[in-house]
Amino acid sequence: MSVTISNVPDPLPPAVTKLLIDKLYEKRKTAALDVEKIIKDNLSSGNHSEISKIVKYLSNNYVLSQNQNNKKGGLIGLAACAIALGKEAVKYRNDLVPSVLACFSDPDSRVRYYACESLYNIVKVLRGNVLIYFNEIFDGLCKLCCDMDLNVRNGAELLDRLLKDTVTENSSNEKFDIIVFMQLLRERIYVKNSFVRQFLVSWLKVLDSEPNINIILHISDLLDGLFQILDDSNSEIKKMCESLLGDFLKEISNPQMKSKYELMINIILIHCGNVNDDSIQMTAMMWLKELIHLLNEEAVFFMPGILNVVLPCFSYGDESLKKNIKELSKVINSKLWSLIEKLSQEKSEEKIALLKKIAVDKLIETLSRFTITPSDINTVTTTIESLRWLLHLVYKLPQFILSQIDNFFHILIAFLSDSSKEAIELDLKILAVISSSKLLIDTNNQNESLTANFPNYNKYFSLFMTELLDLFRKDQNLRYEKGSSIIKTLCILINPEDIFRMFAEILSTEKDSEFAISMVDILNSILLTSCECFDLRNSLKDFNTQVSFIFSF
Repeated sequence: MSVTISNVPDPLPPAVTKLLIDKLYEKRKTAALDVEKIIKDNLSSGNHSEISKIVKYLSNNYVLSQNQNNKKGGLIGLAACAIALGKEAVKYRNDLVPSVLACFSDPDSRVRYYACESLYNIVKVLRGNVLIYFNEIFDGLCKLCCDMDLNVRNGAELLDRLLKDTVTENSSNEKFDIIVFMQLLRERIYVKNSFVRQFLVSWLKVLDSEPNINIILHISDLLDGLFQILDDSNSEIKKMCESLLGDFLKEISNPQMKSKYELMINIILIHCGNVNDDSIQMTAMMWLKELIHLLNEEAVFFMPGILNVVLPCFSYGDESLKKNIKELSKVINSKLWSLIEKLSQEKSEEKIALLKKIAVDKLIETLSRFTITPSDINTVTTTIESLRWLLHLVYKLPQFILSQIDNFFHILIAFLSDSSKEAIELDLKILAVISSSKLLIDTNNQNESLTANFPNYNKYFSLFMTELLDLFRKDQNLRYEKGSSIIKTLCILINPEDIFRMFAEILSTEKDSEFAISMVDILNSILLTSCECFDLRNSLKDFNTQVSFIFSF
């Protein structure tokens, strides 16, 4: 029986052809053994043209046929050819491999399975010489690993193991193109299918273990996708991915990686904000900690983004992972705090240039976000830490932070109505430092009256006192419940005499007499009874200060 798919006559004996396209696997297997013997005989006699004719015919007229039985016969026949050829198979690989790969996408699951079986035997013979087709094989396996048919998936898994062994044996082989391979990975890393994810992670694990393949240099291309794989519903895949990310984390200190840190930290910050999965957030925080360590002083450039994800974690509870995330956040926060402390003490042009890279407007926006709304029991720790940062920055980097003062000054005033005593005290400290900042005295146009009567303060002192009184006017509860406490605290932070003089100046023009009387009562009570005003009371008794004359009338 002769197969006449094309005009080329079948080079195989009719008896072999008949068995090769039989429906029964055992008969096709018998025919394959005959093909193997025919190839060996021709190889012994040096008849390479006949071998080429057989291989090409099996590839073009059987494997690429529209008839399913012909395809199955062609697949087992090509595998037999490869086995018979042995080392000589490399000369025929262009006819052996591509047609088999084409069957990976065949609609018949049995054809897909036999294609896996066929290529397994071909790869087993070709070994490293098959790597010129690595990307095509990998691409095919990536699809077959999630095949609907279990047998196909099992066949693909066997081929996958063999291909991994082949790659590790030939990792220095120039035929393995890591750049092209990374492109394949990038295209598939976001696939949601669990089988594909497992397939990709297993390959990355194998390649990472090979010293001749520097997969870590390409981690920035895969990092986001790997963190998304951590969200997989399959716990085994999550563990595999966690382990892989743990291995990569140990390797990123490679000097060649430095140029990748900026890209990596921006990716990591996204996943540090994943509040829906503690394990993902914890892993991301571990990466963030290491990247900050590696970036060292250059990490301050990323402060807005880092604080945006770190500060909310300060309010986490003591649940197992939440507690660990909180502690890790505190370590990261402390590192940034120390970097600012260190850089503020150095005056070199290089360090100043580094500080100028900080997006101060974004930094203020981030810190203000946690103080713009009243704190509650669940967020107060975050709010307090945000205020601590503002105070730290106003002290250490006034030339940068105070340039943005108009973007956050009114937020600080409004926050004085917050429920947290500790947060309000920090808020008042910031406002006090701002009010007496020499930098602002030197750089702001001062009111002549202010300059003459309050030479140690800038215009924000007057604005602070005015807006505080306005806050008391609008919020009676604040005035009567916390007004006295706020003013007493201010008397510790700012000279009480200056506070009372400024209040007297503002209230002297107050049109709401009821409010003015109310404030005078509060101020009198503070002046006459509080320990914060002890020195001021003595000065008034002795008539030895300017304010004593003011209050004597």
